[in-house]
Amino acid sequence: LALGIGANATIFSLLDGMYLRPLGVPAPAEVVRVFLAHEEDPYGNLSYPEFRDLRAEAKSFTGVAAAMRRGARYRDGETTRILLVNVASPDFFQVMGVKPHLGRLFGAGEEDGAPIVVGYDAWQRVFGGDRNLVGRSLRLNRGTVTVAGILPPEFRDTGVTGYRDFWAPPRTWMAMAGGEVASDFEARRFRVYDVLARLRPGVSEAQARAEVETIARRWEQAHPESNKARRGVLVTDFDWRWKNSKVTVGAMFGVVALVILIASVNVANLLLARAEARRREIAIRTAIGASRWRVARQFLVESLLLGGAGLAMSLVIAFWLIEALPGILPATPGYAAPARFELDLRVTLATLAVGLTTALLFGLAPAWSAGRTPPAPVLKGESATGSHRVPLRNVLALAQVAISLVLVVAAGVLALSFRNTRTAELGFTRGDLLLAWVSGSQRFQEAAIQKIAALPGVRRVGAGTRAPMSLSAGGMFLHVVVPGHPDFAAAGARPAEIKFNAIDPNFLPVMGTRLLRGRNFTEQDRGEAPRVALVNETMARRYWPNEDAIGKYLRVEGMAKGECQIVGIVENAPINEVTEAREPYFYLPFFQGAARWEMTLLIETAMPDPQSLAGAVRTSLVEVDRSMEPMSLLRFSDLVSYSTGPYRMKAQLVGALGVLGLVLTAVGLYGVVAYSVSLRTREIGIRMALGAQTRQAAGLVLRQSLGLTAAGVAIGIPLALAATWKMASLLFGLEPWHPPVFVAAALVLLAAAFAAAWPSARRASRIEPVTALRYE
Repeated sequence: LALGIGANATIFSLLDGMYLRPLGVPAPAEVVRVFLAHEEDPYGNLSYPEFRDLRAEAKSFTGVAAAMRRGARYRDGETTRILLVNVASPDFFQVMGVKPHLGRLFGAGEEDGAPIVVGYDAWQRVFGGDRNLVGRSLRLNRGTVTVAGILPPEFRDTGVTGYRDFWAPPRTWMAMAGGEVASDFEARRFRVYDVLARLRPGVSEAQARAEVETIARRWEQAHPESNKARRGVLVTDFDWRWKNSKVTVGAMFGVVALVILIASVNVANLLLARAEARRREIAIRTAIGASRWRVARQFLVESLLLGGAGLAMSLVIAFWLIEALPGILPATPGYAAPARFELDLRVTLATLAVGLTTALLFGLAPAWSAGRTPPAPVLKGESATGSHRVPLRNVLALAQVAISLVLVVAAGVLALSFRNTRTAELGFTRGDLLLAWVSGSQRFQEAAIQKIAALPGVRRVGAGTRAPMSLSAGGMFLHVVVPGHPDFAAAGARPAEIKFNAIDPNFLPVMGTRLLRGRNFTEQDRGEAPRVALVNETMARRYWPNEDAIGKYLRVEGMAKGECQIVGIVENAPINEVTEAREPYFYLPFFQGAARWEMTLLIETAMPDPQSLAGAVRTSLVEVDRSMEPMSLLRFSDLVSYSTGPYRMKAQLVGALGVLGLVLTAVGLYGVVAYSVSLRTREIGIRMALGAQTRQAAGLVLRQSLGLTAAGVAIGIPLALAATWKMASLLFGLEPWHPPVFVAAALVLLAAAFAAAWPSARRASRIEPVTALRYE
């Protein structure tokens, strides 16, 4: 019981810390979120110009705020680390009503300096809780910033998980980036901002939603080139968090509830056995006038006392397990832990509620059974064998097996899903690479590639604006028109937003992404050479379904000489997550006008661990140009592990709970069978006296256990199928109905039932008939 409730408290702490805990602001029910929905994304973010327009036009809010998530390089002596930054509108904290823990928070109207606010977790973790941090200058990226204040511990990120290390207004972010990010705040199509607002008193959610929808329609008329077919959406902050997490939260709570049910059934069967042993006492009390309710109440009180003891132990177990949670979460490569987990008041109250409910749940069966004990047969000394209590124990055992099958099947499909993320053909190499994110002058980029390629132990070096799954918040996109395609033929048709990468000729070979048809980029695809592009399979099928895409053209808006000829088709590969649906994607030559200030180097090495070359790579880059010191050096396998981390986490958690449920079920079956043998000792003795063999006596017991298990499996299969269908969105490369998993789960339960029944079967086979005939 303590294990079941402790597991529940741990999972609640995990889900609360990652998904459900509110922002930590005054009156959180007043906070709403605004989105621009379109056909590809029902919760599309806004651009900074759209945020400014909304703030100016909306009358339903006391304030509107925006924030986008970014990373920044923090240099502390010889140590460089990547920390998480929210770039927030100047009045963000005033709108949210946040007060500083120390110092002050930046606000609207400030024009001087480059203030930054440090999150409470980062203050403790990175700066050791130094109260003198306020007012200190820090080196972040290419700029120097000043710490204005420290956020309170309860304030968290605007997203569904974690805490931010730093919060910066736009002017600070531009100072950190050397002025290279002004377009982040001017481009109407650069939609990366979470927009939150606080409802004005007296304004309902429905009224605010109607105004947002009207404003979005007005934008569509005023800016058809960027806002066509984009509608306004408004939801409360809690509703948005729930929509983003309900499948995961529901699945995890469902699994924990099943474990608690199994534990409750075990305790209920134990109490039923105790009630059986006390049947004479109960009969006497009933005969002298005790009401059925009074007898049942006594058992309920005993159940509550037992539940209280289990609850106290569960809180100790939960404390230990919660401390271990960060070790099983997918760590962001080069970044800080994503969330904080605590056995706080919310978790404790939830645990108390579960403990009370569980105590009542497992106490009902014995209380009901004890209250219905007829006194006359018991006082006459009649045997309990064949009474109504045996079927009740069997029903509970059946339920236990059925529930355990659901758990084992759920653990099995999640484990296979995680395996698929590691073994499926994904469109990139399974060998490891060293990735270097480089900030430096564009004219030194080619020299850097050549310098790294000449290092001992380096096989090849590729370059691009980004690496797959590089934590870049969705990847970069350009606005593309495909001449002659029906999607772009109508008057007023808007360009497609298609993600892309600018790469050099070595990028695809180093990544292990196959060129299916046509040619790769060459060293001649640069400067004033004819513009060329590569497209992936999905883009080729989407825009040229019945013809060869090679030789066709696409036009990139905003790019000089933006019409590019397609020269090759590339296999699909993940952009941001291993398990994402494949979408149209294209590539441009890195040195043909598409090169960006930031460059990602993909370094293929001959070393078992590519990280062993990190020091040499760092030194070589600094030798080319001091400004090219890498922002981060990571292994590609770290990014893959982070992308597949949620699948690993779910498989580990549900697997552990499945094992716990299986063990509890085996213990429960052992108890039911052992007690049944004790009730049937006289019967077995008579059978032995009449000539039954020892194997027949053992078989009698084994048949009972395996029969109960088989019936429970039959009941559990449709329940498990329903559960896996509900979990379909959590699976990868696997259908919810996967027969090998169901068969394996059934065999595991039958094996557990055999193991649980074998000690009782052996004991039954060794019963001495003479002793058994005297047994009662």
